[in-house]
Amino acid sequence: MKETALTKSLGKQDSLVWEEEEGRATLILTFTLWNEKKAGFSKAAKIFEAFETKIHHLESRQAKKSKNTVDDLEFFVKCEVHNSDASALINSLKRVAEDVKAHREDKVPWFPKKVRDLDKCHHLITKYEPDLDHGHPGYTDPEYRKRRAFFTDLSFSYREGDPLPRVEYSAQETATWREVYRNDCCHELLGHVPMLADKEFAQFSQDIGLASLGSLDADIEKLSTLYWFTIEFGLCKQNGSIKAYGAGLLSSYGELKYALSNKPEYKPFDPEVTAVHPYQDQTFQPVYFIAENFEDAKAKLQSYALKIQKPFTLRYDPFTCSIEVLNTLQKVKTTLKQMKEDLKNLCFALENIS
Repeated sequence: MKETALTKSLGKQDSLVWEEEEGRATLILTFTLWNEKKAGFSKAAKIFEAFETKIHHLESRQAKKSKNTVDDLEFFVKCEVHNSDASALINSLKRVAEDVKAHREDKVPWFPKKVRDLDKCHHLITKYEPDLDHGHPGYTDPEYRKRRAFFTDLSFSYREGDPLPRVEYSAQETATWREVYRNDCCHELLGHVPMLADKEFAQFSQDIGLASLGSLDADIEKLSTLYWFTIEFGLCKQNGSIKAYGAGLLSSYGELKYALSNKPEYKPFDPEVTAVHPYQDQTFQPVYFIAENFEDAKAKLQSYALKIQKPFTLRYDPFTCSIEVLNTLQKVKTTLKQMKEDLKNLCFALENIS
């Protein structure tokens, strides 16, 4: 985060909490008003109004260091103001209140929380553009590159919620994709779709994704490796036999046969070990990790994810199809309330069945 005038004015301990998009700053402020009954909150409120401050949370309580015992109040405010006005807001507040402080809050790095947030990540698809990769088969084909640029422009300009653009494909393109669909799609249709249709497995896959959000690059790399050795090339035991559940195995007859032979090396699935084991993406895996059963693999992965150091917890909200950051007591209470309602309904259902 860039150092701002506000950061400099407050020093190292009292500083800008979080600089958001479009030049907005979120502040956590505490201040005390002496003899609140006489002075009232009106002067402080007018300051917030003058700077067009958006107040997210406001609490008041009896001041710990009180002059008038009952009438002195301490205020806690979480608010949002334009970054250029933040320092002036605090200085103005100091003229009408005592003990004004700005507190740090655990920073939550940006990551997509809703589907529309992925619009901000579209630049990532340029990784394999033929203009950038000399080894791309279409690098020396000007017609292909022109057509590719057309589709790239469509994807860059599209935003979630827009009508899907109509494209007139040529007869050659239609024939090409017909051939691709009949032969390359088996990985998705035979590998991923049947497994993701199982709720337990879908949750297992989502747990890896949730664990990656807001994590450091090193942790994301380890989670990617875990994904590779489970969702793509995972093995587990069932009734004493070794079974495959990874999509990379289920969609490849050759590697499936190889993985269940005596040729590769088997190791017990341990996330701590698996996460740092190098994987092979050019040929068959020399090593596969076997879980005692699928439930065991899921439990071990969840335990591993809890060890990733983050100052917040994430939860997927199926009602809004979004990621919720549980970094305040109020958010946790709201989520817990919803869980209690769900539990109550389940208890009623159990009573009706019994």
